[in-house]
Amino acid sequence: MRPSNRPGAQQSAYDTLYPRGAPAIAHLGPAFFTKYLYFSGAGAPDHPSLILDSRVAATLVDIGWTSLHPETGWPAETYERYCSLLARWAQEAGNVRLDLFERWLFDNSGNP
Repeated sequence: MRPSNRPGAQQSAYDTLYPRGAPAIAHLGPAFFTKYLYFSGAGAPDHPSLILDSRVAATLVDIGWTSLHPETGWPAETYERYCSLLARWAQEAGNVRLDLFERWLFDNSGNP
């Protein structure tokens, strides 16, 4: 289930594992299955799927991303917007790896 770079690919993959806002596999929520989506890219720097967990979400909220609310869960559209946001940041920074931005968000939870 390796998502491609085509528009909507991340949203489609996410929705497969979290249809209608509920886990397709019991007890496997967004924090865990986005790790699966990320690692299915086998380390490819241009792999479009990123990890979204409560630490990343908290940092995004802290820096002003108002459409993400860690306490209410995240629909597939939110995940797509998150991946697109980090892709835009990476491009604006001179094609930096997407996962470096995700790692910064993770590492700076509570103190951006």
